[in-house]
Amino acid sequence: MRRWMFFISVLPCIWPAQECTAAPRYTVTTISSLVGPSADAWSINNSGQLVGSMTVQVEGRSERHAYLWDPVSGIRDIPPAGYNAVARDVSDSGQVVGFIGPSSAIVPLDYDWFPSGYHAFSWQDGDMIDLGPLDTGCSAAYAVSSSGQVVGSRTGKPYDVLGTAFIWDAGDGMQDLPGGSLAAAFDIGNSGAAVGRSMETASLWHDGVMTDIGALIGDGWSSALAINNVTQVVGAYQGTRGISSAFLWDAQTGMRDLGSLADPSYELHYTVAGAVNNRGQIIGMSDIGYTYGGRNEIIHAFIWEDGAMSDLNDLVEPGTLELTAGMAINDRGQIVIGERSYKIPIPGRRGHVLLTPIPEPESLLALAVGLAGLALRRRGT
Repeated sequence: MRRWMFFISVLPCIWPAQECTAAPRYTVTTISSLVGPSADAWSINNSGQLVGSMTVQVEGRSERHAYLWDPVSGIRDIPPAGYNAVARDVSDSGQVVGFIGPSSAIVPLDYDWFPSGYHAFSWQDGDMIDLGPLDTGCSAAYAVSSSGQVVGSRTGKPYDVLGTAFIWDAGDGMQDLPGGSLAAAFDIGNSGAAVGRSMETASLWHDGVMTDIGALIGDGWSSALAINNVTQVVGAYQGTRGISSAFLWDAQTGMRDLGSLADPSYELHYTVAGAVNNRGQIIGMSDIGYTYGGRNEIIHAFIWEDGAMSDLNDLVEPGTLELTAGMAINDRGQIVIGERSYKIPIPGRRGHVLLTPIPEPESLLALAVGLAGLALRRRGT
């Protein structure tokens, strides 16, 4: 009887939560509390492993090191001393990719510029591979698939902004993707389909063929930033009512403008969709209006799901850090929030954070009822 009374006592704790529509949906954890001061995060896999870069002291000098963090093992410092590195993606098997260069080189902050000496790398279980190129050029890896295919961009010479998109695998090495110069591949799905941009237009590469998504979207510039395993593509394009509009595209339904967090009467808006998981949840950033006498935009992180865009700042406890740029989301719904993304610096250092979904009341109720049934069955035996 005591076991049954225990599960009955759980139910009143669950039902009132359903009535509170303003309850937070996510817990907030600062990356600095997990990794250390000045750490950032770029990606998260379905096991909750984070990758990014952190500042470390080596023989009295500061170096920027790539790291892998997970809830069980903690921090793994990836590069050897004497190098700067940034980890940009991690697969579910723990393969980490990014770019590495001498400690004297400036760490790049955007997609278009490769300082002298930086090369794309792949790292797993302590083994690091330089992905090339073999000549004097530079490269950066941005994403890795479950099969170990890596995509990014490379240049023929240092400080060159006219990059070429590439795909790499252990068998064929680094291969250029179609599209010529001023191109980069930013993400790859498990099917081998990669997305990015070529000549200022969103592009999709699959089986050696490039599809100009930008031409399907409309005139103006565009960039595809992420793809999931059902070939949903997200990014940004030059919309009719702003300098940047977030989009969702797939071959079946075409392009969809995701809207904005700003008031509909707002003449110009800025939105970017930065990532999409296999559940179709999209995260990114959007302006919500002007401040400082109309000279600067206020940027907030958003989540788009079930056809609606929500401000992530409204889905956490009040008084937490201002969430400005959604950068990555896994299939568990965990979200990496950054302070800078897509070449748009956000005034003031806010830090990178990890959002973790709080179980919904319905899930807790189902768990309690299930446990109650299990207790009754055990009692009956």
